[in-house]
This record gives sequence, C-alpha cells and structure tokens, in this order.
Amino acid sequence: MTLVSTSGGGALLKSTDNGVTWAAVDGVATGLPAISSAGVGGLTRTSLSIVTSGGVSVIYLGVGTLPSGTIYVSTDGGTTWANKAGANGFCQSQCWYDMPVYAAPESPTTVFTGGAGSSGSVPSSFMRSTDGATTFQDHMVAVDGNSALHADMHAITSWPGQPNNIG
Repeated sequence: MTLVSTSGGGALLKSTDNGVTWAAVDGVATGLPAISSAGVGGLTRTSLSIVTSGGVSVIYLGVGTLPSGTIYVSTDGGTTWANKAGANGFCQSQCWYDMPVYAAPESPTTVFTGGAGSSGSVPSSFMRSTDGATTFQDHMVAVDGNSALHADMHAITSWPGQPNNIG
C-alpha cells in the first residue's frame, strides 16, 4: 500500500511499506517544486485531498509557493505529478496560512479550493472545478464583479452523498 501525507514546512511524504518508513517527494523528477526551507520558489505548505474511484486513486495537492499557490494531480500513487495551471494563484499571498483543497469522494473530478484571493484575472478565495482541476470557476465574486469575500478558509468538506453541498 502506498501512503502519502503532508508535513510541516511544506514537505510531501510518501510510504510504500504501510507507514513504516517515509521519504520526501519533491523536485523536477516528480513534477513538483523542490522543498525550500527559505520558502521562496519552493514548497512552503501543502494541502492534500485523495479520492478513489473505480480502483484508481486521484491525489490533489495544493502547493503553497511564495507568493502564490497551485494544484498538482497524481494518478500513480504520488510518483509523478502534473501541474494544473487553472488554479495558479488560488491562495495568493496567504498560502502559508489558508489553502484548503478538497475533492468530493462521490465525484473525483469535482475539486474545491479556498484561500485568500481576489476576483477578476486572479482566482477568488473559493473556486470549483468539475473537470479534475483543469479549469476552475470563481464562486465568491461580489455583485460588482470586481471583489470577493475574504473568507480565510482552512478546510472544505461536502455533505455525504451530495458533493456540491459544501460546508
């Protein structure tokens, strides 16, 4: 069994022996940025959501890199990762503080992000994707179309059996 977990300082850890030993997963070979203790240009914080459908696990990883964040997806147990540019900037300058990523168990291609963005050309603090994190729709734009609620989201979940009923 392959296990993946996030750790303090932004590291992503992987175990292939049921958690007896763990190794950091980062760097160009995997498709992820390198872990950076300075926090500039590398992983500073991560948020993980795993969903299994039809025997295949899809891992969504929110990656905080100063001054922004993006989503990476793995379908091979965390060995390789693909950057999903549609989420670039989703947590803005607060990736160190609030950057949840959530994939609904009943709908593995439905992904939600939170953070502290804005609207317009930059994602807001709450977005949804229905195509596996390829594209996102802003779900917190104000009536004026130019501002968004600053919600400081730290966790997202769905009502059991209702992937679009978010709490």
